[in-house]
Amino acid sequence: MTNTQNDAGPDSDTDVAAACNALPNDAPVLSLSLVAKDPPAMTGGTIADGTYRMTAAEIDTGAGGPSGPSGETTQVTIAVSGTTVQVATKSTPSHTTVSLGFAGSASLVWQDTCPDTQSSTAAYTASATSLVVVLPVQNQPGSSLVETFTKQ
Repeated sequence: MTNTQNDAGPDSDTDVAAACNALPNDAPVLSLSLVAKDPPAMTGGTIADGTYRMTAAEIDTGAGGPSGPSGETTQVTIAVSGTTVQVATKSTPSHTTVSLGFAGSASLVWQDTCPDTQSSTAAYTASATSLVVVLPVQNQPGSSLVETFTKQ
């Protein structure tokens, strides 16, 4: 059955995600491109508190890998406060809250605290005004999603 009135019940994914945070997702919608190169080396750093909007994203497929448009888009806004990160995205779930940890000088671990408890690891580089995160792409061995966030 299709819900055409946006009257989701209390157990819906929309309601659960909305309960995680109320961060507006006002980042630009970006088209993901496949780029035949290795991802950049990450250097770590201190992630400054503040609101960040994703300003660039690509899938690095490795030297000799495929290149061109992926046909996918992305849109993400994050708000960092210490080791807590609120996330608003066009994906499902639309809102999550994450606890950050660090594993080495250029690797971070995030543990979802709402709406689930999934954990992921990524390489990163942070400056006073930006954050670049490199994540492995599921089901695409050797490919990495490179996300660039700019502090507002």
